[in-house]
Order: sequence, then C-alpha cells, then structure tokens
Amino acid sequence: MAHPHALASVSWSGFESALNHAIADFESLRAADAEPGSDAFKRALESYAALLAKGVEFSDTISSAVAGCFLQAGEKPKIPQVTKDRRHMAMICNKPKHNQNFLAPVTGTAGDGRKVFGFSVYEITPKGVQIPNKEIHSEAEAFSLALEIKRAVATVFVIGERVAGFISTKGDMDAAPVAPLSEGDLVRVALLRRVSELPSDRFPFERGDVPGIEFTGSEMTLRSSGGVAPRLPDRITMSISATPQLGALSIKVPL
Repeated sequence: MAHPHALASVSWSGFESALNHAIADFESLRAADAEPGSDAFKRALESYAALLAKGVEFSDTISSAVAGCFLQAGEKPKIPQVTKDRRHMAMICNKPKHNQNFLAPVTGTAGDGRKVFGFSVYEITPKGVQIPNKEIHSEAEAFSLALEIKRAVATVFVIGERVAGFISTKGDMDAAPVAPLSEGDLVRVALLRRVSELPSDRFPFERGDVPGIEFTGSEMTLRSSGGVAPRLPDRITMSISATPQLGALSIKVPL
C-alpha cells in the first residue's frame, strides 16, 4: 500500500502549482483591466478551472485514499461534511465537463471606478437562451473570481482538517518533531500571502459565506466563512462577452 504522505503530497503539489498559475493570471487580468472576451480573461478562467480540478482531486485523495490507509481492508472512510464542503467547487468543475456548460467572463463596474472581475457558469436552454446555470447560481448569477480562488483554497484546507480529525480517531500517531520552516514551507507561505492579498470586492447580488484568509505577522488565519468582502453599489454596469455560443439565440446578462 502506498504511504499516505506520498499520496497526499503529490496531489497537494499539483494544487499548489495550479494555485500559483491562477493567482498570476488573475493578477495579469487585473493589471491589464481586461475586458470580457479578451485573451487575458480567457487565460484567467482556464487557470481557475484547472485550480478547481486539482482542488477536487486533492480533496478526494485525502478523504478517500489517504484516510483509507488508516482503516481495515475493505472499510471505507466516512467523514462527515466533506461531501457538503466540496459541493460548490465540484459543481463548477464538473458541469462544463458533462452538461455542455461553460465558464463565461463577467465584470461589474461601479460609478466610483471599482470593478469586480468574475464569471458565470452558463448553459443554453432548449429555447436557445444562454443563461447562468440555475443550480450553481441559485443565490447569485455571477461570482467574483478573486473570492472564488480564495474559496477553493479555504475548502481544501477545511477538508484537510476534517480528514486529520478523522485519522486522529483511529489511534495514536507519532507526533512529528517541530522543525524550522523549510524552503518549501516558505514558498507556500508566500503563495498563501498572495491569496490573502487578492481583492475582496464582490457583486452587489453575490450572496453566501465569504472565505477569510488573513495574516498577522507570520500567523495565518483561514476560515471558510466570516471573511470581509464589501459589495459594489447596487447600481453597476455589467459586461459580458457579446458573442453568443454557436446555437444560442440570445444572452442573459447576470443581475
């Protein structure tokens, strides 16, 4: 049987690499003040989709394969809340794979110049209308991309904590000795600092828990809810890509 650390570390490395790309492409998008339909926006959404795929993979690896290493042969780990924790991330990741849905770039601009770079997961109805997927967008028809990157990070950490708690109930484990931060640890901390520094503004209609990733000196606080994310004013200008997908007759702008 593979060592649980090997199973987790390979999957985690993939997530960190995808996170690095997602942040870099979002920063480039923001610096260029790119419009929906631009190459920069397309790259940012592609990187975000890759981040979600790696986040789902890591979450599934640790909650199934890694947790299973601490059980008897034939047993399956049953860890409360993991399915619920990963649902939002998994839906955005999986809908475009199986249901002809796709990520569409969206921006919202306030009168004071503040802008939210975001996206909607669009579907095409039988009547040919391109609309935000009603299942994913039951509370908001578009999501802030920066907040969704933070949400993905918070989700995998929360699931990691749940898995660690589950494993701890399966018997005593030798505690790892406390060691100075390695070069890899320092790179990881720097990456998470960049996540914490992503903008927090969101669309005025955007609901739901706000992830929180904050640093006080060298201490990081991470939570899946309770973060601060000011909404833009109610009166904003929404922009999307103007060209409907092949087969769509019209586009519904998120509101």
